[in-house]
Amino acid sequence: TYDNKSFPYISMTITLKLTKMAHGAKAIAKANNQTIFVAGGLPNETVRARIVKEKGHSAEAEIIEILNAAKERVEPRCQPADIPIADFQHINYKAQLLFKEQIMIDQLQRVGRMNAITADPIVPHPQRWGYRAMTTLSKTADNKLGYWSRSQRKVVPSPTCPVLHPTLQNVLTDIDLELEDLIKLHVRVDSEDNVLLAFEMRDAEPPTIEIDFPVSVALVMPDGIAA
Repeated sequence: TYDNKSFPYISMTITLKLTKMAHGAKAIAKANNQTIFVAGGLPNETVRARIVKEKGHSAEAEIIEILNAAKERVEPRCQPADIPIADFQHINYKAQLLFKEQIMIDQLQRVGRMNAITADPIVPHPQRWGYRAMTTLSKTADNKLGYWSRSQRKVVPSPTCPVLHPTLQNVLTDIDLELEDLIKLHVRVDSEDNVLLAFEMRDAEPPTIEIDFPVSVALVMPDGIAA
């Protein structure tokens, strides 16, 4: 528990009992009449967490220590585990599907104002790994490609993550870029293994690319128009 009248709220460490899942693979806790969203948590867990952001009647927290782990928790295969493509990877696959179904129903009821929602069970993907056909990367401080890490609060080099389609992983391993004006790189592969690279740039000059297999390239101009 905490008393936000007596202590600074941001960076405070608190103990939380997590109750349900929310969008973005964040678990929910209640404290002092506020809703706390805890990235990487699970319902029925007790955790020590640090508040990292506050807005009105809600806040966001990151886990420092898991005091009581849920039975659905597994070791994530993506490392670091707090990058966007690794959402839900701390949960076993069967439980992932159930939580995603609950989140969808909750969103339709709470945001969409729809009542009496029923849903068919989510159909499991035939491939538990190597299924993600699109990803978005940013530039690290030392001009590499990577993802934002919540705990490190910076873009970290892209890991070898088993959720990525093998062709995507090959692209990220083999591509060599001049990243001076890059904002984001969107990479997509279709059902026939054709690869699209879409570059968001700070200016209209295309980047220099070296890659040893054919790709299609799109350039997103500073005004948001694709070329």
